[in-house]
Amino acid sequence: MNEPADGLDVLREILLSQDRETLRALQEELDRLKAQLDDPAALLDRIEPIIGEALARRTRANPQEVADALAPVMADALRRQIEENKDAFVAALVPIIGPLIARAVQEAFQALARRVDERIRRATSIQLIVKRWWARVRGIPPGELVLRDALPWRTIAVFIIDNESGLILAQSYQRQIFDRDPNLTAALLTAIRNFARETFSQFTKKEPGTLYELRVASYIVLMEEGPDFYVAWVGEGVPPTDAHERLQTLLTVLHQQYRRQLRDPAQQEKVQKAIESFLWKLLEEDEEESSQGTSMVGMAVVSAVLVLALSLCGWGVYRLSPRMLAYVLPTTAKHITPTPQAMWTVGVLQEDVTPYRSPDERAERLSHTLLQGSRVRVLDREGKWVHIGYPVEGPFRLEGWIPIQSIRIVSQAP
Repeated sequence: MNEPADGLDVLREILLSQDRETLRALQEELDRLKAQLDDPAALLDRIEPIIGEALARRTRANPQEVADALAPVMADALRRQIEENKDAFVAALVPIIGPLIARAVQEAFQALARRVDERIRRATSIQLIVKRWWARVRGIPPGELVLRDALPWRTIAVFIIDNESGLILAQSYQRQIFDRDPNLTAALLTAIRNFARETFSQFTKKEPGTLYELRVASYIVLMEEGPDFYVAWVGEGVPPTDAHERLQTLLTVLHQQYRRQLRDPAQQEKVQKAIESFLWKLLEEDEEESSQGTSMVGMAVVSAVLVLALSLCGWGVYRLSPRMLAYVLPTTAKHITPTPQAMWTVGVLQEDVTPYRSPDERAERLSHTLLQGSRVRVLDREGKWVHIGYPVEGPFRLEGWIPIQSIRIVSQAP
């Protein structure tokens, strides 16, 4: 009776022994994986050999996704690294940026020379004269006029950047010039600005050092700082003479009207359009002023031509008038012409004065003093000295030099 049962147990043991071994191996592997997950060091040892290859493969497949994921972390890490070790950052950038800046400056000057030569060849002499005259009226030097004509100012972008975090609070583009996260660019600009302030703080003890202008190739960044944020105006060409005054006005209005909205991330998008329209309305005044200046120059030229034409007509009429063509016929009547008589100038002394022998304070004085109110004859003047004679009529009993402030001219007598 027990033999069949024993046979079944033996058969079951034979059939299930392999499954038991498999389950035991799987349980051991599962326990080992759980131990690796619970141990960060062991997990890092397993992932480290493949994470670089996986990241490189993902970057090749979708670089924009990787850049978007890493941008916030990289921006914060880069800003922190710059704040902690500025010297190393500058030392790393100088060998790269130096040659690029030198080449860009050289190419920019060559292009500028070509544009100036081309404009001079195309411009007529009248146009040059009118432009120089208009520049002189506005107080613009001739050299700056040539630069402004060859390199007109074109606004590209305007950024409103937080002073502390370096993040962009608002922005407005004329055209897109950055192929990376604008916040990263703003953080770099803030780092450069802080670096310049700390580096030159020993030379600007009376007032805090501030970076107002930054030039890179043909681009110029004009900056003005406010209590909470600063404005960066990016453009090309020669900036307007009142560029920083406009930025200061812009900062004042922004702090008065949009300070709270700009500090609140939830309201930044709402005020973005209002700020954009305000930015371009303020910063594009230069083009309107240029057009108004051109129209004023045209009106001035037309007015000058009309005045010249009228003057020539009046001169012609005056010359051809019969009154001018008439001549005086000789007459037989005799006319007695009075003989000219000598005239002299009479002055009254304003104070008691002792004349000098010559127009010099170190010269010898005369022995007589003339009293205040005495009338004298003025004979000559030399600088601040007057040559007088006393009395007015008859031969002089006294003649010398006195300071001009001591006499008041009253009349001329025959």
